Amino acid sequence: MTAAFSKRVLAKTDSVIAPTAKVRDMLCRYGVDEHIAVIPSGLDLTRFESNPDNEEKAEARKELRRSLGINDDDRVLLFLGRLAKEKNIEELLFLTAGLACRHIKLLLVGDGVYRQELEAKAAELDLGDRVIFTGMIEPDDVAAYYAAGDVFVSASKSETQGLTYIEAMAAGLPLLCREDPCLAEVIEDGVNGLTYTDSGEFSQKLYTLLDDDSMRSSFGAKARETVFDKFSSTGFARNVLQ
Repeated sequence: MTAAFSKRVLAKTDSVIAPTAKVRDMLCRYGVDEHIAVIPSGLDLTRFESNPDNEEKAEARKELRRSLGINDDDRVLLFLGRLAKEKNIEELLFLTAGLACRHIKLLLVGDGVYRQELEAKAAELDLGDRVIFTGMIEPDDVAAYYAAGDVFVSASKSETQGLTYIEAMAAGLPLLCREDPCLAEVIEDGVNGLTYTDSGEFSQKLYTLLDDDSMRSSFGAKARETVFDKFSSTGFARNVLQ
């Protein structure tokens, strides 16, 4: 039904904008034969424009982390988004449970219908305070929660755009995400983040990233540069005009 509807509606257009090559390929499989331009969705990134490393933000980061029960020497893996089954958050719980270091915590920011199941799975894996569920947060607080993390993580294979990946990059966070076609235009592996395909690769790349402050800093800086060039609302407008 989705394929038939998409083909019928898009047949009336002169050109179609797809946010990623993954969506373009999906439309092609549906039989859409109109011109399809891949242009990443533009986001309002103004709340991330200031320097993420200034003193005021550093103090706010410490205060928020302490309020969440995170110690100064803890390393925080952050996921922000809807807690739904298709986000594959359960995999992040298994990956966290498999890490030898007890000072690595998983911060799940957001809420959703799958939260109770995830809390039960965390208890079953005996993760205790190594996993923190914040519940729903105010939109104005989103940037502060990104700043509370050390690495943005995601195991989702269902994304079509990955808007939270883009926000995390705008906040200067390096990414470690499950390999997925939607990330082809987002993560440049080894430059602004890393991708993984299995648990062994996840832990190896994570420890490398956490042990190398200069790598995290470099990835974060490059991530911000990539995002503001390609994924801002002004970048979107420029690409559409072109």
